[in-house]
Amino acid sequence: MTLELNTMHTVLNANEPLARLTLVQLTKDFEQGGVLFVFPEGLLVNFQNLFEEVYQCLELLTRNIGGNSLIMNLLYRVDISEHLVKKALKNSPEYAKTLADLMVRREAQKVIIKAFYGQSKPSDSTENQGKLPLK
Repeated sequence: MTLELNTMHTVLNANEPLARLTLVQLTKDFEQGGVLFVFPEGLLVNFQNLFEEVYQCLELLTRNIGGNSLIMNLLYRVDISEHLVKKALKNSPEYAKTLADLMVRREAQKVIIKAFYGQSKPSDSTENQGKLPLK
């Protein structure tokens, strides 16, 4: 199973439960990073909508004094390396869009890793360990 960042778009669009878990992870990391992130109720949870909402949030932050330090804090919380940010920004002049894309993809990757490897308790049957939630 490959967990490359560039495959997360397809995974989230094909699996709504994983997309919803990604939304939960985004909300948690944004909150812990000091930024309120509210996903509109009733909006389909998929990669594009997650990306758009994160992008709008980052756009607002870039316009505010102190916003860049909050963005840097978010990148740290989401666990995106400085090297990856520099590499992505070298190929794209759109700061907020590039960071939003990296954030959603990384959060999806974290959710998939947790679903695949973690969250099994000793009482869980071994046949369910390592399986991803399906539709």
